[in-house]
Amino acid sequence: MAGNGHDTLLKDPAIEHWTYMRANTYLYFRWTKRTTSLGVLFGLAIPLGLYYVAEKTNGFYDYNVEVRKKDDPPIIAK
Repeated sequence: MAGNGHDTLLKDPAIEHWTYMRANTYLYFRWTKRTTSLGVLFGLAIPLGLYYVAEKTNGFYDYNVEVRKKDDPPIIAK
């Protein structure tokens, strides 16, 4: 086999550090002003905004399409 059992790839210390921190985020996470504001934004503001838009446009659009039979004449716009 290639490499004879040795580690043939060079490891980038920055990437190794990033993967370690990513895998252990729960150990290093702290609530700061920034993380709190992002949590409120993505956890409350955006879902409530989408709910508001959904409620305001509920019934505004009519997606019902008139179903015609095969032998009906074509509908001509006036």
